Amino acid sequence: IFGKEGKSIPCISRWKILDNLRRTLSSPAMLFTLILGWFLPHAPHILWTCFVITALAFPSFIPFIFGLLPSKLGKRKASSWRALVFDFLIGFEQSVILFSLLMYHALLMLDSILRTLYRLFISKRKLLEWITVAKQNTGANLLLSYFFKRHRGVIFFAIVLGILFSLFNTNGVIILAAPFILLWIMSPVIAWLISLPPRTDPVKPLTEEGIKAFRLIARRTWRFFTTFITKEDNLLPPDNFQEDPQPVVAHRSSPTNFGLYLLSSCFIITLWIF
Repeated sequence: IFGKEGKSIPCISRWKILDNLRRTLSSPAMLFTLILGWFLPHAPHILWTCFVITALAFPSFIPFIFGLLPSKLGKRKASSWRALVFDFLIGFEQSVILFSLLMYHALLMLDSILRTLYRLFISKRKLLEWITVAKQNTGANLLLSYFFKRHRGVIFFAIVLGILFSLFNTNGVIILAAPFILLWIMSPVIAWLISLPPRTDPVKPLTEEGIKAFRLIARRTWRFFTTFITKEDNLLPPDNFQEDPQPVVAHRSSPTNFGLYLLSSCFIITLWIF
């Protein structure tokens, strides 16, 4: 990036490369910080754990934090308070998911880093290996066994950590590490749950009142074109029609109206043909 070969790379591209490297190392760094903080006998275990929790969970709580500003709290209504509680619950849910997948992301990044270094400096092979999204999706499925297979390394390391903390339980670290270890063991189930397609309510047929309302909306929409598309505007729909305080037509082009007029015309022609 900074050598002779990198002189032709623009500064913004260098920044993107460095940012990608930072994101690659963030998950392993957080995981190592937690583990070292729990294992070192004289380390401030709670402080290190709170630091990692804050770094990982803070982005998820940004909407909730902005909602707590004094300038906004005084103007809040009941619906706004409900939205604030909803932002907190969403942030908490996202944080739990991030913590449960922390070890999986860390191991995935470490695997990528080690593979890259081995191929660059030792094997010199498969330097342009690339897996497309389509090929990746063909081997994926929504079976729970598939997620357990993908997370088997996470479960193994989490169980090993739990055994080590149980054998060398100094200063009650096992109490601090137990929630994280349980989340990492349960990570296949959590990943499976968030990967399931959302539930959709069954489509209900329209009532007579709904059909009548949609037809009236369609007629009023089409009436705009039949009324205001004239030779004065070169048979093109104007931008808008102002009713109050006095009727005024905006005689200027509108790409939105062009598109709506074209779609409406195509729809009418399709109905006439079929």
